[in-house]
Order: sequence, then structure tokens, then C-alpha cells
Amino acid sequence: MALAADDVLLLTFNGTLFGQRIMTVLRMVVLVPDIGQDTKDQLEKILTFFNDPLGAGKPFNELLDCQTDEVKYQDARIQRIYPSRTVYYSQVCTGIGTAAGNAASANIAAVVRKRSDKVGRTGIGSVHVAGIAEVSMTNGLLEPGLMTELGEFGESLEGTYAMPASVLQVAFVTSNGLNAWETKVTETTVDDRVKTMRRRTLRIGE
Repeated sequence: MALAADDVLLLTFNGTLFGQRIMTVLRMVVLVPDIGQDTKDQLEKILTFFNDPLGAGKPFNELLDCQTDEVKYQDARIQRIYPSRTVYYSQVCTGIGTAAGNAASANIAAVVRKRSDKVGRTGIGSVHVAGIAEVSMTNGLLEPGLMTELGEFGESLEGTYAMPASVLQVAFVTSNGLNAWETKVTETTVDDRVKTMRRRTLRIGE
């Protein structure tokens, strides 16, 4: 089944920090599909667009600005997760953090909160960012410089993205099910306190 409007996609950037696997997971909704292309072609076009460490203003580039060079990414993946799951498609990812300083332990993270215009639990979400520098926190509070970088990452999750040379359009969301288009991210905020990194269970072979 080809991609259709309101399909929900899962975009994952997989990396390591101090030998521990870290994952940045983002959800998006298809606003306008490209009916002239099959699912694989559309997913790979979206993945190529976002798997761009040097793409100023794109989420991955803004994420790397928040992380030290001890964070190294290996691959980026994408798959449709609603209304049905596809296999995931992956690409090599060469992103390395660009923030100055040494990273705190892998279980330390900053948090960017996501909000949509929808009321209720499906209208909110968060992204945990590992690999932040020790010098960017004091007594459990984040320093202004990192807060600014995290704010720019959050802003990159707002609005609509149009794929080059295509009618395909997507937007980041806070939910992953029915009517996800209602939960497009419209506002982001940064927690000023240091948090812990969420642990994710890896599948066999990962």
C-alpha cells in the first residue's frame, strides 16, 4: 500500500555515546503524498532529506549542535507505523555532535517538550537529548547557551516540510495513531532542569 495522507512515519537516528546505544526518535505525518511514487521511494526520499548533518535548520543538524563530539551516529531509519507497518529503510548516518566540552554520562539528558493544538495526552510529547556537555549544566540546571541550542532544535520540529522536486509534504507530530494530523507540533519548550535518558529495548540483532 502506497503512502497516503495521514499516514504516520517513524524517523530514528541511531548512535553511540561511551559505547552505549542512543536513539533519537521522531514521529511525523504525511500531509500530501506523492501518488506517482511507491512507498519505498517516498520513504527513502524523506529519509534522505532529513538524514542531513549539514542541513541548516533541519532537525538533525540542530540536534547535533546540542551534543558533543562523543556522540557519533551510525544509521538513520524510517518506516510507516500507522495505519499499517512497513519494513524500515535505513541509510548510513555520519553525524557527530558539534557542541564544545565533554559529554555527561549517557543516562543524562535534556528534554524538549512538544505541543500541538489538540487538547489531551495525544497532543503533547517530548524528545530526550543525550550527549549534552558537562559544562552546560550547573547544579542540575542547564546553562543559557545550551537552552538556546535546544530551543532551535525544538523550533525545527514545528511547521511543514516539503520534499525537493516532489509534492510530498510532512510534519512532525505528537501522536502516532488515528488523525495524527491534528497533533502537528505547533510549539516547543525546553526544560531548564537536567533529566535522565529514556531507555529503549533493542530488537534481536541490534
